[in-house]
Amino acid sequence: MSSISTKIRTSNDEQKRLINWFSRQNEEIKLKIFEEKRNHFFKLKQDINEKNEIVDYMSFILAVKDIHDKLNYQNKKNKSKSLKEIAHITNLELKSLKKVSKKEKYNAIVNRYSIIQKLRDEKVSWRDISQIFKVKYRLNLSHQYIKCVYEELENGL
Repeated sequence: MSSISTKIRTSNDEQKRLINWFSRQNEEIKLKIFEEKRNHFFKLKQDINEKNEIVDYMSFILAVKDIHDKLNYQNKKNKSKSLKEIAHITNLELKSLKKVSKKEKYNAIVNRYSIIQKLRDEKVSWRDISQIFKVKYRLNLSHQYIKCVYEELENGL
């Protein structure tokens, strides 16, 4: 792993930080990173005689680093980029602002669907299920919302 770090000039800690940053991005940014990864892969493949897996990992880290640096360009003091590069940066910034809205409560119900199903088989009321979620999982969900999502999942299955 240290040979990879020296070839792409990033430490292991920086690689972890970049991977964590990648995981928090929306789909458009992730797709842009994979486009960039493809370019890095073919450049590295010509220069380095390594296994494809290693070159793939190296190209991924370099692509994430490039996009990360482009998005954080505005925070740097020395801004000496061409207008074309700046336009590309602003497009990336616009894409990064499109965050996917989180449906935490909905996902909590979907993830615990089997538990709700068992409780309903035992004839537990919706209000009691709501109380169980409040006490056991620290989620304040209304009994009506649980019922609606549960019925939606039942009809979908």
